[in-house]
Amino acid sequence: MFEQGALPRKDLDQARVSVTQARNQFDLAKHHYDALAAFGNQQGQRAAAGQLESARGKYAGAQALLSYSQIRSPINGWITDRPLYPGEMAAAGTPLLTVMDISQVIAKAHIPQSEAVLLSTGSRATIEVPEIEHTVEGMITVVSPALDANSTTVEVWVQAKNPGQRLKPGTSVQLSMFAKPVPNALAIPAAAVQPGPEGATTVMVLGADGRAHQTTVHTGVKQGDQIQIVDG
Repeated sequence: MFEQGALPRKDLDQARVSVTQARNQFDLAKHHYDALAAFGNQQGQRAAAGQLESARGKYAGAQALLSYSQIRSPINGWITDRPLYPGEMAAAGTPLLTVMDISQVIAKAHIPQSEAVLLSTGSRATIEVPEIEHTVEGMITVVSPALDANSTTVEVWVQAKNPGQRLKPGTSVQLSMFAKPVPNALAIPAAAVQPGPEGATTVMVLGADGRAHQTTVHTGVKQGDQIQIVDG
């Protein structure tokens, strides 16, 4: 902070002097305590122990004051925002820097309730960024138990490691989430499913007369270009 002009030289020098004085007092108290311990003077030992603890407290306090001349982040990461610049004075409660750890990322999606019921935490998922042709493997960590009030969808989180920090916060991605397995499922090409009247879903089925007939169906899990037919 002194090098950036945010801390007066006098305050920095005073903090360093305080640390040196406190360290010397601590060393003297410890030496006195060790000397009394060698002679077995219990009363003197108790007095010296009190002096030692007092000196240790002053030393720790002086170190804390000196540490205020440096700004340290509690995590490793990247600086993503810097509201203040060198030479500016920060007001109490004002953020100085925003640091993000992007060694892992979380992608969030809102999906229909009918599809969300098939998902569970711990299931596999992938995060893909088509623009940079980058895909990483992840895992579903959150399936919200409540619907979003505005969209009536369910929020789902996918967490993944971010090797090389290629995924940046705020990036739009594509998610593929693996639902529960459905044995002996009837699946057809998703392109064969067409919208029907009144929001229904239909497919064309070859009848006994050799002609194609529009049939209403209910769909289930979709995987790639295949979709499950649950009923119809």
